[in-house]
Amino acid sequence: MSKSEKLVQLGSFVVLIVGIILKALIGYEDMGVFVILAFAGILLWVCLAVAAFFPADWRMTERQRQKIGDMDSYQAKYRKILIGVNLVLTIGFMILILVIGYFSRK
Repeated sequence: MSKSEKLVQLGSFVVLIVGIILKALIGYEDMGVFVILAFAGILLWVCLAVAAFFPADWRMTERQRQKIGDMDSYQAKYRKILIGVNLVLTIGFMILILVIGYFSRK
């Protein structure tokens, strides 16, 4: 991983954790929804972070592997795409965690 990719991964995790801590400090009536969203957000981040380290060709057939010209650049593109998706989904979960309490109030 490049330095910028590491910073994006770390930054997305920090954003998620800060959102969780902020909502835990503010609090609201339905803590069950908060706990489930926090757990799902962390689990999603971990799954996509691990998937970014997998080889890009781990599920390809030999014929598909032969079509790839430069495997190093293909792996780099694969990792960058997964890191970008992880960033967008993490920010989405953080917003969902912060906003969902307002809709569950009576």
